Amino acid sequence: MERLISFFRMKKPGFLYKRFSVALQGRAGTARRKLVSGFTFVEALIAMSIVVIAFINILYLVNFSVGRLREARDFMVGSYLAQEGVELITMRRNENWLNQQAFNAGLDPGTYRIDYPGTFDSGIGIPLKFDEQTGYQYAQGADTPFVRAVTISQPALNFMRVQSRVSWTERGDPRSVIVEDSLYDWFSVPEE
Repeated sequence: MERLISFFRMKKPGFLYKRFSVALQGRAGTARRKLVSGFTFVEALIAMSIVVIAFINILYLVNFSVGRLREARDFMVGSYLAQEGVELITMRRNENWLNQQAFNAGLDPGTYRIDYPGTFDSGIGIPLKFDEQTGYQYAQGADTPFVRAVTISQPALNFMRVQSRVSWTERGDPRSVIVEDSLYDWFSVPEE
């Protein structure tokens, strides 16, 4: 004959409510005590697996976010470098006017590399360098993944089209930004 006697401990401040069961067996005359509250091994494994899965997902999300931030940064830098290429050609056109030369003097149709310190040649495919003092240029500093090519075309006599393309590789995929502008010789255009 088996009797089950349950004892409940009163809930006291600062203590947890615990339930104990004592199973008495009449045949062998032995008593076995069993703690009913607590975690079993299976419950602990399930809890640990949930925590591990949550942690792995958080790590994946952080890694994904850092990668997207890197891509956004590179796209922003590439956009600014492409815009800078067009601005450098515009600056040369304006200098030609100030020096009382033709607006396209020294700006023959073709593809060039150009930077602020004065590089203006046909050596395309060479990556820009970055230096803390001078920024992005070709003379000094560490190589960057950005390659800038500025293409000038002149479809009409008083009109020049400038296309600045900055290319780089992001996680093995080629990326590029293109900025275009049309420059006019509005000083020599006759008034109507």
